Amino acid sequence: MVLLIPMCMLPHLYEVCCHARWGQTLGKMAARTKVTMRDGFPVTWRAALFRSAVGMGFTLAFIGTRAAALYRAPETAFSGATWAARHAALMLHSPEPLIPPFVGQAWFWSEAIVMLLNRERRALHDFIADTMVVDVRKEKRTKKITLLHGIKATVDPSLCEHPDGDAACAGQSESD
Repeated sequence: MVLLIPMCMLPHLYEVCCHARWGQTLGKMAARTKVTMRDGFPVTWRAALFRSAVGMGFTLAFIGTRAAALYRAPETAFSGATWAARHAALMLHSPEPLIPPFVGQAWFWSEAIVMLLNRERRALHDFIADTMVVDVRKEKRTKKITLLHGIKATVDPSLCEHPDGDAACAGQSESD
């Protein structure tokens, strides 16, 4: 039980940290895609957490069900038993799932349907977090800068070059 929580939550922690820090997981890096805020700026820690919140909720419900099964099962069901026997004991002593299985399936299909039916191809978790997935190759054509009074803008990099050869937008980039 001690390892159940970290092992189950590790994928969510990985996803939140990667999205908040780099905007990408290793899979998104390979696919050359990136998660950004809807306005094009980097993902915040809050948005990364919201983006993974539903998955974390399903995981915590699973952990709660397993914890209840471990509490209900007699100790003799586990001592000296094989992994298969331990699993059978857990299934025998498991309460009704905290979230019925059809809810997870409904969430999966609603994510897919919503993503297919909107022009930006945003899934439900993107709407929750106000994020979107973008193609990194297309994103490189723009530069995010902060103007006077903290106003953020996205501009064509060619506009950042001064006629004298100086970079007018140097040191102001928000995308780094």
